[in-house]
Amino acid sequence: MLLHRLPLDQSEHCSRPSGMAPYQFDTLPRLSLRPWIAAIVSVEVLTAAMLPLLIFNLSVLSVPHDIGPLLAAAAAAAAVWLLAAHQQGLYERSRIVFGRGTVVSALMTAAILVGIVLLLAFAASPVTAASRLPLMARAGGVVAWVVVVRAAWQACLRMVLRRGYCLDRPLVLAGSAEAARGVAAALESTSNGAIRVAASAPIPGTHDSPSFAWVEEVVRRNLVDRVIIADFEHASDACGAIMPWLMRLAIDVALVPDSAALYAPQARVSRIGTAANGFVTDPGPRSFAEAAKRVADVTVALTALLLTAPALLAIGLAIRLDSPGPVIFRQQRVGRNGTIFRMWKFRTMYADMTDEAAVQQTCRDDPRVTRVGRVLRRSSLDELPQLINVLLGEMSIVGPRPHALGMTVAGLPPHVVVGEYTQRQRVKPGITGWAQVNGSRGAVDTEQKLRRRVELDCEYIETWSLGMDAWIMLRTAALLAYDRHAY
Repeated sequence: MLLHRLPLDQSEHCSRPSGMAPYQFDTLPRLSLRPWIAAIVSVEVLTAAMLPLLIFNLSVLSVPHDIGPLLAAAAAAAAVWLLAAHQQGLYERSRIVFGRGTVVSALMTAAILVGIVLLLAFAASPVTAASRLPLMARAGGVVAWVVVVRAAWQACLRMVLRRGYCLDRPLVLAGSAEAARGVAAALESTSNGAIRVAASAPIPGTHDSPSFAWVEEVVRRNLVDRVIIADFEHASDACGAIMPWLMRLAIDVALVPDSAALYAPQARVSRIGTAANGFVTDPGPRSFAEAAKRVADVTVALTALLLTAPALLAIGLAIRLDSPGPVIFRQQRVGRNGTIFRMWKFRTMYADMTDEAAVQQTCRDDPRVTRVGRVLRRSSLDELPQLINVLLGEMSIVGPRPHALGMTVAGLPPHVVVGEYTQRQRVKPGITGWAQVNGSRGAVDTEQKLRRRVELDCEYIETWSLGMDAWIMLRTAALLAYDRHAY
């Protein structure tokens, strides 16, 4: 593996208590597993959709006016594939990384889907013996293609894992340094090479332990993917002290012992390697669901850009004619896990009055807003350029709205006003969201408004589904006509 273990205080310049031996960190060539899963989801769903097009179009529905049923069959085949893949866990991270036999599962799923389509083809129109053989050959070719793609994809993934990319990088905290090392060794040995513990240390507050500031800096700099707390029975006071702090960070927190549920009433039982654990914080959409969400985001964003291209040009021209200055306004926003990105919007304020630092939030009848800007903001058309952010992977179509980097509430940073604020950063921000369709939009200038926004955003993360995203998009479309909260 391309792994290099260096002292954290030297290689990453993170603080530690004076006089304490430096805790070692693995510096890994980091890549996310999510794009890999999104790629295989896209290829296999597209293959499933092409199956009825290939079989029906070349056999019984070759007349051009039958394109409607053909597209319906393609959509149904893609939906059946997604449902079957979800039931078999073909895109779950644990199955992909830890499990075996996904090629066989993909083969069985493809064979069943091909069988259903062939039965429909035979029922739709009589198929002669002479045409049956080519039809079966085409169907067999589709099955073989699925198997080859899945096998090649898994081979590439294993190679990437062997080279140290896409590894799960937990930070292990335990009641003692010895216990932390033991848990770290067990996790790595049972993970089939998919887990590389970034660091192991005693829980802050115990003997010879790092400070919480050290842990917080490690998390905020995205040096670890999750925090695992183990062997805390004899360090309950330290564990109880650190838990509220960890809950405020945008990081997965897991308890390893079997008694985890006693310490986390809302814990979700899962596994890391072969060790049982309970999640203290909900990780949000994962693996298959996250990949499916990404595929939906790209599809919706590309479709929307194509359909609104004339409107985008007209809006840009109207902005230039209304007031001097650039058409696009870019502002630093806070994204997933606290990352900073530049969000695109149509400029709605006079160029010399734009507030990139968001020192003053926009209010109703704001004199800084132009005439065209008022129309764009009321109809939310100023948000259309964020479709580019979606394609770049910085945003999602649906998710918590990203706030400006310098935003304050009653003169204080949001995470100071509401301690759970960072929990809304556990997923990608969205163009629209559950809070927006429930009336929580516009300026967030009071603690009450911020708390309501955080509650709705956390509710979305905890109950997320593709169906919920579709419902939010439909409600957003209805609100474009009229929304009393828009200004």
